[in-house]
Amino acid sequence: MKKVFLVLAALCGMSAWAADSEPVAAVDVATVDVSDDYLEDEELEEVPQSPWSADFKGLYFGLGSGSFNGCGSLVKEVGVLQVVGAKYTFGDRNSFSLGAGYQYKTYALKKDYRFDTDVLSGATVIDMWEPNTAKTSSLLRLHTIQFPLTYAKGFGKKWHITVGGVLNWNFYASYNNSFKENNTTYSSTTNKLCQRKVSADVLVGVAYNKIALYARYSPCKLFKSGCGPEIDNVWTIGIGLGL
Repeated sequence: MKKVFLVLAALCGMSAWAADSEPVAAVDVATVDVSDDYLEDEELEEVPQSPWSADFKGLYFGLGSGSFNGCGSLVKEVGVLQVVGAKYTFGDRNSFSLGAGYQYKTYALKKDYRFDTDVLSGATVIDMWEPNTAKTSSLLRLHTIQFPLTYAKGFGKKWHITVGGVLNWNFYASYNNSFKENNTTYSSTTNKLCQRKVSADVLVGVAYNKIALYARYSPCKLFKSGCGPEIDNVWTIGIGLGL
């Protein structure tokens, strides 16, 4: 009887504790539906690049020859083909380029000949040095602003070829004569020659990376009609950086 009483007392105590306790709310676990579009990495949209870009074509140096009325000359040129310019790229490594640059060009006559000025007409002529004149040189200098228009095509990994034309504004020309006598060097310069202000050249080059070999041909006359000796077959071959 005592055991029954103890069991009943225990049951009553548990019922009272259950009655005083707050009910525990059921947790509703929601299922989140994740779309496949969010599981995949978001692809970034490619921003279209402009086909136009600034273009610089670097320093070059060339050697060649020309003939003034049959008198041969050594031709040297140095310049920057394109100081400022723009390039249009299209297709598979094709591009057109247009810009402006500077060139300094010299024509050195054979040692027996020199440039001179005709007293009556003022035209530039070619004459011979006096016999036994030592250490002679006669050099015509031409300063030019050039406007190249070129087409370039890439091939291989780092090769490209370039062809085009160059319009020249020959804004200044002069010639210098010097000779040596009795261990003294004498020199004189004649300025403001009657050169043609506008001329054109043909340019061809092949480059690997940034180093290029080029050939340049000048079919135009150097002087205005009646102002100087005709020069023909002027060509140069040289090396350049970034052409």
